[in-house]
Amino acid sequence: MGRYFLKLAIAACIALGAVPAQADVIYDNGYGDELAWFSGYSATVLDDFVLQAGASTITDFHWYGAYLDDSAPASDDFTLYIFDENFNLIETIDGSTTTRIATGNEIGFDVLDEYYYELFVDPIVLNPGETYYLGIANEDDHVWLWESASLFSGDAAVWYQDIDKFVDGTGNFAFQLTGPGGVVPEPASLTLIGLGIAGMAIRRKYFGSH
Repeated sequence: MGRYFLKLAIAACIALGAVPAQADVIYDNGYGDELAWFSGYSATVLDDFVLQAGASTITDFHWYGAYLDDSAPASDDFTLYIFDENFNLIETIDGSTTTRIATGNEIGFDVLDEYYYELFVDPIVLNPGETYYLGIANEDDHVWLWESASLFSGDAAVWYQDIDKFVDGTGNFAFQLTGPGGVVPEPASLTLIGLGIAGMAIRRKYFGSH
């Protein structure tokens, strides 16, 4: 029986050491407030965010929006952008693998169908404590709107891509950023837990329990 527990403890140690840290919401800019703003390639909405130390790696993006004609196309054509506080472009993100889910809610005075979007990306590491801007653009053939979390408060901007001009604005838009946030123990910590279990099993086998 002691040998069985020892093998089980060692297996647990190996398994625990292989578990990666899980992703958590590292920035939450809020959910929709029934209003939305156009955000395409000709005029792209940008909203600010700041990440904290220990949670400044982005692995996925989540946001809410709708289509003006209340009829979503078969597929979306998203591109996401990250700018620094001086509006220097530092990341252009291919959004072709974005997942779209109809929430069943209606926004814009109950005339637009709301959608939830999710995009997984290779890790993007940003500097904690610095201000960045997230931009989300969708194709102009079907005019898309980024849902607002608070259209009349917060810092935002509009990027007119054709002339590369930025105009300051007001608003918070519905998005969340996800990445390793430190809530779940890191692999090294889990390995130590596994070693502790193995140690207890060895003690039980050779020294007996008291």
